[in-house]
Amino acid sequence: MDDRFPSDLIATLDETEEVDIETRSPATGERHRAIIWIVTHDGEAYVRSVRGARGRWYRELVANPVAGLVVGATRHGVRALPAADVASVQRVNEALERKYGRSRASTDGMLQPDTLLTTLRLIPDSRSHTPGRRELATRGYGLTVGYSRAWSVALAVAYGLLRLLDPLLRAWWQMAGLGITSRLVVVGRRSGRPRSVLIGLLSVDGRWYVGHPNGEVGWTYNLAAADRALVQRWHAVPIEVHPVLLGNGPERDAAIRSTSSQQPFPGNLMYAAAQRHIRAAGVYFRLDPIS
Repeated sequence: MDDRFPSDLIATLDETEEVDIETRSPATGERHRAIIWIVTHDGEAYVRSVRGARGRWYRELVANPVAGLVVGATRHGVRALPAADVASVQRVNEALERKYGRSRASTDGMLQPDTLLTTLRLIPDSRSHTPGRRELATRGYGLTVGYSRAWSVALAVAYGLLRLLDPLLRAWWQMAGLGITSRLVVVGRRSGRPRSVLIGLLSVDGRWYVGHPNGEVGWTYNLAAADRALVQRWHAVPIEVHPVLLGNGPERDAAIRSTSSQQPFPGNLMYAAAQRHIRAAGVYFRLDPIS
């Protein structure tokens, strides 16, 4: 197996500030995704955990080194190799400073002693690649049968209108509620500041689910990168939750089906009609309350 990425991918990684690393829990097999930095040196790709050995993606990658690297709209199968030797650590330190700059606080965080030992080299591994059409829409979530360009445009227009109405919707929600509409607060992956968004809080068999029917958006990126978030139903106390990104399977399908019955009119009609497209493009999470 070739242990080097193609030169065009290395060039893309050089120009890309953030990528997604996709790992699996060794206990449950659930797929998780985190946004991380990546650097290259002499045609090789390296990553490091800013949270040291406490980082979930790092722990899962050490337990199972076969993973997915999502760059833009394309998912690449990778395998992680330890690279905490003195020479590799120094090369990665220098690459981080060149790419991200010493003036950024996050760069300093990547150069702390407890992070150095989490340095990993990524090499290609085709066994972890999940091929599929329309990766731009699905971002590796799997199903492509049923993807509809027409529904993609229709949902984009609908959600664009909701963004325009967001101040009014928030005011109305505060006063009178809006069905299953709840407030989700999650830390921005780039800003580090809390971000608030109104979402439909779905309930299936006593569990909570949230998602976007048309693929990745800002808040789903933030939620995928976070270990925890706050969810607040109307006039209720905020509850801290742990988000779990759902892969293809019965649980995700059930959450998607629930949108057509639980979303308020007329959104429920759109969700019902667009079910096949949503299964192909939607991004959904389970929210597990943290005791």
